[in-house]
Amino acid sequence: MDKLKDEVGEQAWLDGNAAAGILALVFAPEITRARIACAGCGHTGALAEQRVYALEMGAVIRCPGCARVTLRIAVTPHGRFLDMRGAAVLHFA
Repeated sequence: MDKLKDEVGEQAWLDGNAAAGILALVFAPEITRARIACAGCGHTGALAEQRVYALEMGAVIRCPGCARVTLRIAVTPHGRFLDMRGAAVLHFA
């Protein structure tokens, strides 16, 4: 497949819709079996091993190694929000 080129010969970018297919491969599997690495301490294990603190509108998920927040998820009337800045990697086998 040829790479798209812009007018100065650089690889052209596409909008986020182009990633829909590959993102569906990541977010469709059973998430609790995915392996997560904490960005703070590096602890790695199944997401199912994380500590979940449930809230009315979502959850805060913490590393069992250092108790830092790895994920936050909220469900509101305005949409679903996922904050993964505490996770270094989320790996689906």
